[in-house]
Amino acid sequence: MYIYNNMQFIQQLVDNKYSIFNVDMKKLPVMKNGYGFKGWINKSYDELVEQHNYKNNKWGLRLGEHENGRCVLSLDFDIYDKSSNGDCIETKILLDEYLHGVSNHKAVLMFWLIIQIVKSSKTLFHHLEEINLPNTV
Repeated sequence: MYIYNNMQFIQQLVDNKYSIFNVDMKKLPVMKNGYGFKGWINKSYDELVEQHNYKNNKWGLRLGEHENGRCVLSLDFDIYDKSSNGDCIETKILLDEYLHGVSNHKAVLMFWLIIQIVKSSKTLFHHLEEINLPNTV
């Protein structure tokens, strides 16, 4: 879950019919009044939009198929090993194998960005802005 305070980007996701919702500090979905959003996972795009609070800069994005027909998928390679304060060797091997098999340059770039995010305090969106990656929303 990324916290991003760029309402233009959020509006672009809404305009492109992605199912997004507000979250609280614990990253739990909330309604526009700030209370827990029961059943959010089964809500339609329109029902989610009705509960948007654009003064709240914390947003979540539902995985799976969206109203626009596009699917969002999350691959999570937790490379950081807390006990050694370094890379988890087994996970690093899996990530390297995945990256070796990926032919799509953008996919490789996205995973490189995710690795950079893990190593820094910046969000994915900050990295995308820095390298001027074309808008793919």
